[in-house]
Amino acid sequence: LMGTKFVVCYQDGGDKAHGKCMIGTVPDTVSGTDVTFGGDYAFNAAATGSLSVAESRDLSNEFVVAYRDNDDANRGKAIVGQVGGNGYLITYGSEYYWTGDTSSVSITSLDSWKFAIAYQDQDNSGYGTAVIADVAGTVLSFGSEYVFNEANTQLYGSFGISYLSDNQFVVGYQNNTNDDGRVRVGDVSGNVISFGNQVPFNSGSLSDHIAVAGLGGNVAVSWRDDSDGGTGKSRVGILQEQPGNITAHKFNDLNGNGVQDAGEEDLSGWTMELFPGSGCSSSEIASGTTDGSGNVTFSSLEAGDYSIEEALQAGWQNTTALCQDVTLAEDGSEIVNFGNQEEPPDGITAHKFDDLNG
Repeated sequence: LMGTKFVVCYQDGGDKAHGKCMIGTVPDTVSGTDVTFGGDYAFNAAATGSLSVAESRDLSNEFVVAYRDNDDANRGKAIVGQVGGNGYLITYGSEYYWTGDTSSVSITSLDSWKFAIAYQDQDNSGYGTAVIADVAGTVLSFGSEYVFNEANTQLYGSFGISYLSDNQFVVGYQNNTNDDGRVRVGDVSGNVISFGNQVPFNSGSLSDHIAVAGLGGNVAVSWRDDSDGGTGKSRVGILQEQPGNITAHKFNDLNGNGVQDAGEEDLSGWTMELFPGSGCSSSEIASGTTDGSGNVTFSSLEAGDYSIEEALQAGWQNTTALCQDVTLAEDGSEIVNFGNQEEPPDGITAHKFDDLNG
């Protein structure tokens, strides 16, 4: 946070497991060893679990806490905290929830106004899932949820996710199906997340207490290897340039303005086709069907010009071009949005006029 200050957030076992934060100060001299703390400030006056905190990357007095509200159906919630007064006073905005039953919450900041949250989605078989949170003052809004591990997943507190760049993060987790420890990089464009390959760092061994961190463009991961007597281990992974990807995103454009506004849902089950060059005029490279988040991603693409065309469904009309061009940079990630709305029902129109000449 500001200068020598930092924030600590925790579950207060002596106060009904309420969620609280406090500000600490480290000595500003080499010889100083004592850490001082201010008072505690509750951000959730209810039983709180699986919490994680991240400070804003550029703002020196703001942080976001993500947590599970045990007294509200285990919902995943987040709240903005701001430090003021003498540097120890904390005030909070309203709490916002992004999902239902959740656990293993971990958060990192991407820039001043954007945070990435990874968690175990208990409403979806415990799958590892991530979401982007945008901050405006103390107001939070969330994008769609994206699965990064289609199996029961365990993350470990604030150590389960880490910043790589303003539009990229890495998650480290245990795949509970086979106990593999894995890492996976997420690319962020707006509020849309696309993931690279899952990379095991400890295949076939029970990996526990996994901590991951960005390291100069690479990834460092540490863990307890329970298949090796609980030995603590670490590895460094080198991020290699990967081919790019293009995501076609489909939404129900209720007002027909060509932009996905609040309350306009994603559309699944729509076929999208990818073509080389512009104009959707060559032989298609690939096709796919949009998922529950309205997305189909075409991966392993070389840099260059492409076009995407939607297959219009009966009873619907397009509000954006059926074919859209896109240029992909090396190791790039692009999103192309397609809007549709249901056609109005057939009817008869009565027209009334003033017949002056009879």
